[in-house]
Amino acid sequence: MRLRVHIVLWSAVAALLLAVCIGVAAHAAKVDEPGGVFEPLKSPAAISSITKIITVGGPPSAPRTVSGTAIIGALVPQNVRPATVSFYADGNQVGSTNKRPFRYDWDTTAVAEGEHTVKVTAVDASGKEVWSGETKVNVVHKAEAAAAKPSVPMYKPTIKPAPGPKPAPASPKVETLNSERHKFQVSYPAGWALTNQTDKMKPKWPGGFWFVFSHGPAKKANIAINLRHRTEPAPTTADAFAKLPENDFLNKWQRATVNGKEAFRTTQGSPESKRVLHRCLIVDGADIWMLNCIDTTGGQPDQSKILFDLVVNSLSPLTSSKAQPPKKLEPKPAPLRPPTPPTPPPVTDFSDQPPPAEEDSGEPVVLEGGDKQ
Repeated sequence: MRLRVHIVLWSAVAALLLAVCIGVAAHAAKVDEPGGVFEPLKSPAAISSITKIITVGGPPSAPRTVSGTAIIGALVPQNVRPATVSFYADGNQVGSTNKRPFRYDWDTTAVAEGEHTVKVTAVDASGKEVWSGETKVNVVHKAEAAAAKPSVPMYKPTIKPAPGPKPAPASPKVETLNSERHKFQVSYPAGWALTNQTDKMKPKWPGGFWFVFSHGPAKKANIAINLRHRTEPAPTTADAFAKLPENDFLNKWQRATVNGKEAFRTTQGSPESKRVLHRCLIVDGADIWMLNCIDTTGGQPDQSKILFDLVVNSLSPLTSSKAQPPKKLEPKPAPLRPPTPPTPPPVTDFSDQPPPAEEDSGEPVVLEGGDKQ
């Protein structure tokens, strides 16, 4: 009676130790198998009563009854460093491994019901056997045996695909303003309203003009981009321009380069206040370009900055050697006998046209005051 009790106790302890080793190895599987995430066992105690673990190398025990897929676990001593561990069922090799914990998932449905001998051998790099062990098991194929107790997690790795590069955001469609009068061209989001506000500039600057690109009518738009220009009496540099008393605010902005020209940039405001202001001032000799984008959507400013950068980076004086020539509009053929003179086609230079009636009802939101932009 005492011998049977000792055998049962030794079997439980061996199963518990194997469960702990397997659980630790599952946790360390991230190193052995990159990309694999193993589902750990819920508790070692749950394994000690399950008949799906076959322990080889532990204390002697009575044959265990197994069915379906059973885990053969080899308790190879820590001081033994085998190159390969092989698993056998009735003398026939069923698998091998070279990583701790040494274990194999054995499909018992491949053998007949009844008692079988499970053996495990470990060999070193030269093929010399350095450890072995065996045990008896009782295999059953009855349906009720599979449903008798909950199955043990098989530690099947869930392979997570490696994250690929994020797709680049699609570039918005654009329209281009080519102004022969003011000698510049610039692109802006397609479908936006374009308003010439030059006649409303106060004070009137030398060589000054002002265009507004807005998401809808300028007065009601929640995103509006202002482009203004002035001409200095003589060519200057960004450093010299920022040293002027009225331009001291530029020293708080970030220095930048836009299309090879010296520039100053900043972003002010916050989505919480529903007013974000992106600003850029470009110094190109005697030409001073002042652009800002007023975003009152209350959303994250990243989207409005993308649109603002689209306008800023496309700005190109027609007198610059790097500027692309404006596209010429092919004139439409006139009818042979028009009853009345035809209406001339729209021109690409909006600078000589008054703002549309719906835009003339008020001035768009622009920055005024101490910054003189």
